[in-house]
Amino acid sequence: MDMEQIQPYLDKAIELSMAYLPKVVLAVVTLVVGFWIIKRVIKGMNRVLGHKAVDDTLQKFMTSFIDVLLKILLLVAVAGMVGVETTSFIAMLGAIGLAVLGSQFTKYPLVRVLILNCLLYTSDAADE
Repeated sequence: MDMEQIQPYLDKAIELSMAYLPKVVLAVVTLVVGFWIIKRVIKGMNRVLGHKAVDDTLQKFMTSFIDVLLKILLLVAVAGMVGVETTSFIAMLGAIGLAVLGSQFTKYPLVRVLILNCLLYTSDAADE
């Protein structure tokens, strides 16, 4: 291949990199700073819970739950910065939360029906 055939592809690659490079760099910086902040928050939370004489099992559960929750929120936010449509991710997380909540109330038929309707409504909204 000679340079004349390659030139349109190079121009397109340069154009796309100029369009998306600032978004990607900002997303990577946000990700690094976000993980650093989450680590600091978890260390502070461990320190506070350690001084409050909280049970070790509860302390580990709470810190790991908050850690995972914050990291999921950070990843969804960074995906939105890059340009990924995050509506379906948020709807899926809501459906998972309702399913976990609903599993605790399965012995109550009315609550089960309401939760299933909410799940169906959430999945229909995510499809649109």
